[in-house]
Amino acid sequence: MRHIRYQEIADELRERVLAAPAGSVLPSEAEMSQEFAASRVTIRRSLEVLREEGLVAARQGFGWFVAMRYGIARGVY
Repeated sequence: MRHIRYQEIADELRERVLAAPAGSVLPSEAEMSQEFAASRVTIRRSLEVLREEGLVAARQGFGWFVAMRYGIARGVY
């Protein structure tokens, strides 16, 4: 089975997010883009996968955060 790049990145980020305390700030999209040698579009798609799973939340102008473990309230951050 062919692995999709954004899914591979989402898998790696998922491990990190699950090990991090709620409310932790993730690196910027630009930093992750460099780290994973992927476009920001690919990084965003990976983060959207994690958002759909309820693991991360974003606030415009502030970045991505590790979500609260028990029922993320959208817009908490």
